Amino acid sequence: MKRGSGEGTYRKRPDGRWEARIYIQGKQRSFYAKTLRDCQQKLNTARRAAEQGLPIADERLTVAKFLDDWLQSAQSSLRPSTFRSYQDIIRLHIKPELGKIKLARLSPRQVQNLLDKKLKSGLSRRRCEYIYAVLHRALGQAVKWGVTSRNVAGLVNPPRPKKKAAKFLTLDQAQKLLKAAEEDRLKAILVVAMSTGLRRGEIMALRWEDIDLSAGTLQVRHSLQRIDGKLRLVEPKSAAGLRTIVLPEMTIQALRRHRKRQLEEKIKAGPDWQEYGFVFTSIIGTPLDGDNVYTRYQALLKKAGLPATPFHSLRHTACSFLAAQGVHPTTARDFMGHSQISLTMDVYSHAALGAKKDAASKIDELFQGL
Repeated sequence: MKRGSGEGTYRKRPDGRWEARIYIQGKQRSFYAKTLRDCQQKLNTARRAAEQGLPIADERLTVAKFLDDWLQSAQSSLRPSTFRSYQDIIRLHIKPELGKIKLARLSPRQVQNLLDKKLKSGLSRRRCEYIYAVLHRALGQAVKWGVTSRNVAGLVNPPRPKKKAAKFLTLDQAQKLLKAAEEDRLKAILVVAMSTGLRRGEIMALRWEDIDLSAGTLQVRHSLQRIDGKLRLVEPKSAAGLRTIVLPEMTIQALRRHRKRQLEEKIKAGPDWQEYGFVFTSIIGTPLDGDNVYTRYQALLKKAGLPATPFHSLRHTACSFLAAQGVHPTTARDFMGHSQISLTMDVYSHAALGAKKDAASKIDELFQGL
């Protein structure tokens, strides 16, 4: 069925479907549908998109093929751990459900069904939100590339994880923990964590060249992560992660004692010592594995008679101490390396609640017996 120039042509295929062809945006495009009316609608939609300078969807491209192409192109701009997590999310959760669907035909309902199914299967709301985030980011790139006309994930209500109160140690608990670690190799790590708010990977990545004990400063430049079975230095997640911290005197002294201890271990190890320049190492100079540090941290909590808490709670502890001292949230944000001040405020609000409870207890003490 021929039409005028620029209007496209139609034909009925041997498989019973209708095909519309049109030369548009510099190349021939084909559209398929079960009925002639639907085929005409698709061609008209494409023509209007071209007139408005919008991308025209490629009907043959599947979600699986697009995600493979997107992931490969994005690899160089992603942290290795992020790339690996995207790979897992796509392989385990998105492809099995949506992979065979043509990208141009992917609907908001299908994305919503994926998320609902994952929630019902027992996955956490946070995990489902991450699945949504990966798909939304990928489809956003699809629109930029012109392989689809819209990001259907943007029309879906993603699952929002329930906010949990930030866990941190009180001053009394922090003192008990440090006392339990008095003779432990981990003590300096605990002091740095609670006084600077560094993340575990950032602490493990510290090298002596990053620290100026005379000036009392520390530069955060890297994070140490296990990638493909090997410990590697990677850059912080965001520009906010690159920061210089002024060290409290207690931290400077703890690091001086730690360096002295490390030099003694180096002499004792002799030729077995491996020099990498890290601040926190094994007894032969190799970098510490974060998982091993976590295990030792839990043992020290138990020794101090404290409940088990994530190592990350020490970061929250540092932030809560800043709040207790009246440090302005924006200053605390820069100190902590938060990308958003909302992250700082989460801890500040919970720390403030703790202070109010302490104040209420003190009032009780004043009126006790009345």
